[in-house]
Amino acid sequence: MKHIKYIFLIGFFYLIGCNDFLDEEPLTDVSIDFLYNTPDGLKAGLVGLYSLNRDHFHIYPNESSRPLWEYVQHDLVIPAAGYISIIGQFGPSATSPFLYGSTITKLTWRDYYKIIDRANALIKAAENIEGMDEEERLKVIAVSKYFRAHSLFTLWRLFNNVYISTEPTTPENVFDRVSQPNTKEEIFAAIAEDLDFAIENLPWTAEPGRVTQALARHIRAKLALWQEDWQLAADLAESIINSGFYFLEPDVKRVFGHPSIPGSAHRNTSETLFTIQNEEGSAGAGPPQFINVNFMARYDDIPGLKWDKAQGGRGFGFCFPNQYLLNLYEPFDKRLEAYYQINFFYNDEENIPDSVLTDHGWVYPKLGDKAEIVTTGSNQSAYYRRLHPSLLKFFDENIPAESAVSRMNILRYRLAETHLIGAEAYMRMGNQAKATEMINPLQERAGVPPIFNLTELKLMQEHARELAFEGQRFFFLKRIGKLVDQVKLFSGDPGYKDDARANIRDHFVNLPIPQSELELLGEGYPQNEGY
Repeated sequence: MKHIKYIFLIGFFYLIGCNDFLDEEPLTDVSIDFLYNTPDGLKAGLVGLYSLNRDHFHIYPNESSRPLWEYVQHDLVIPAAGYISIIGQFGPSATSPFLYGSTITKLTWRDYYKIIDRANALIKAAENIEGMDEEERLKVIAVSKYFRAHSLFTLWRLFNNVYISTEPTTPENVFDRVSQPNTKEEIFAAIAEDLDFAIENLPWTAEPGRVTQALARHIRAKLALWQEDWQLAADLAESIINSGFYFLEPDVKRVFGHPSIPGSAHRNTSETLFTIQNEEGSAGAGPPQFINVNFMARYDDIPGLKWDKAQGGRGFGFCFPNQYLLNLYEPFDKRLEAYYQINFFYNDEENIPDSVLTDHGWVYPKLGDKAEIVTTGSNQSAYYRRLHPSLLKFFDENIPAESAVSRMNILRYRLAETHLIGAEAYMRMGNQAKATEMINPLQERAGVPPIFNLTELKLMQEHARELAFEGQRFFFLKRIGKLVDQVKLFSGDPGYKDDARANIRDHFVNLPIPQSELELLGEGYPQNEGY
């Protein structure tokens, strides 16, 4: 196993656990001796892992574009404006993650290797510490191994040519350099070993935002799909579904919360496997970010409309669901209303115009009427950015309607995806009865007819309907070999922001190794093919 081969300049600003892992307070003046040689220090270091994981979703750089690239590089998006649109268009801009010097790519690489390095230090310390409660010691190791596995899994799916690190950075090894990446088989084995340890040593449930056995099983099932171990993926998915601890949220509007249901947007439901806890007042509230406004229309630009939490709050009008995605839903699919703000309505009575020209002629709006404008020709861009259906999965009910900065909880993994994992695994094994048993609870909740014969195309479509803009689509399409084809066919809308259809290249399934990191790695460390 190899060391991390460059220096992480990480300040020791951790969050300490007073009585348990959730009582987080700022920790200053922490000595390395305290951090790695005392039970309280290890608990503080563990909370620091959660903090590092959360910091990836910070507002900087470039309008929260660092975490959002994986939310928009796929076939379901209209990348209309802002930094996020450059990413979604797979274009050659200086801020594109497909360029060697991209800040986004560099920070993503460093973020996850930083987590790995900190996990290594905690694992080694916990394995050697004396006088610590055994259950707590194993929890430190198990959670650390989960984060190490998850980070390595993410890095491999993004960059392909990555290396395993199981030793913490020390003065003795800090200048060691890695000359070759590990093989896929070595990467998978390392991830599986860590996740299996976490599964064996973590409880099924915990406080919101904490790593559990269920989460480790879920990620292990995702790994099994990459390994084409269909039976293991199915077994793991079913073990979570049948555990008795997790259930699909009956009301799909409550999965992410909805403007029509006050108090619902906490994202900690019976379906939740992992959220990044970020709300003001929650344990260890994280950094602010701009995620919601990236996905919400600028409807305030329309005379007679003003920012309104009942209509999703403020928006920048940067990124939208495309018509391909919206057309996948039946008109009566409950997810349309739950996951999207389809229409916007006049709510500023004093500024409602007397008449408005629309695609079907002049209309004379009044308070509460649906806002419409001409959607074609020179007005096309204005329509998309101001009134196009917008995403509600990042709606923040705890900020003023006009606020752009959010501290909402971010839902990362949920049971609906577990159902899709199980359905795919059984489909690959030719067991249609079990495949449809796994997928049809999603259909039933959405109020749409059941699926009787699951095919890869139907799986792709249901994956889009259920998990759009949750950070899973890029990885899913890459794994099944459909990313490039799907982007070429469907990205953007025809004639509007569909640049990705021409821009995408086969090698874009992998990001380039950042040039700054290549220079720190050993001579001959390979760049990804095509770059």
